[in-house]
Amino acid sequence: MKYAFLCLLMGFLNYEAKSQYLPLDGTGTMQGTIYSGATEVIRGWAANSYFSGSDGNGNRVGYLQFLTGWAVLQSEFGNKWISLNPNGGNVGIGTASPQYKLDVGGDISANGKVLANIFHSTKNGQDFAWNNANVLLQSNTYPGIGFLVPNAYGASLYMNNGGTLIWGGNGASINGSASIIGNLCVGTSTPDAKLAVKGTVHAQEVKVDMNNWGDYVFKPKYNLTKLSDLKIYVDQNHHLPEIPSAQEIETKGVNLGELVKLQMKKIEELTLYLIEKDRKDVGQQRQITKLQQQLDKLKKEIKSQK
Repeated sequence: MKYAFLCLLMGFLNYEAKSQYLPLDGTGTMQGTIYSGATEVIRGWAANSYFSGSDGNGNRVGYLQFLTGWAVLQSEFGNKWISLNPNGGNVGIGTASPQYKLDVGGDISANGKVLANIFHSTKNGQDFAWNNANVLLQSNTYPGIGFLVPNAYGASLYMNNGGTLIWGGNGASINGSASIIGNLCVGTSTPDAKLAVKGTVHAQEVKVDMNNWGDYVFKPKYNLTKLSDLKIYVDQNHHLPEIPSAQEIETKGVNLGELVKLQMKKIEELTLYLIEKDRKDVGQQRQITKLQQQLDKLKKEIKSQK
């Protein structure tokens, strides 16, 4: 009875499978192809097996194929591939030959967060390749990001242990405006002001907002230091009053805005000194002229008496 049923089953399979043979060995291994109409539904070959699906007209719409070391899920509409490579551990979407752990032959769109560890470790941090260049994500010493063209040039932006962002490279170009809240340093990593520059600053124009300009010097009630008192101060201190000494400037630097204001005040005081000196010179010249006229008159009188 069992033998008759097995023969009947084998006959049914041979009828449904349009294959030349459908052997069944002693261990139960079967090889052959099963069709639905003209469409292959199941193929059982050692190196090329698959399961397929068809529509109401018997047309194949997609299949799951197993090759040597490969598995491919493909739609018949536009060759939409999903391929698995168990030997290499690669997954491909839109490509039949994935070369990486995830190889996508097209654009990727996500409506939410994409969380993945897509980097591989290096001794300097994390990196991944892009168009024969590298984008480096520093993670061990200072967190940051770097851009590198191998054996050519590179740049980096990282944060030190003080929380300061540092840009390293051959330069940076900013197209548009940049807003910085805090201090900005150039040529140094320790800014002590809103803008700290270690080196020369070249500019066409520098504008400084200032208050209490020195025009009050020209007011009538301004107490101008006497020149004699000014001489005593200069002899003792070797610099003008209110002006920082050379030693102070060398050790503490100089506030250019404040210094310009003080210099203008001294120029206006000097103007007052010159005005006063001119007033005295004019008075003295009048006296000299008057004395000269008196002297000439005396000379004429003496000459007339001879």
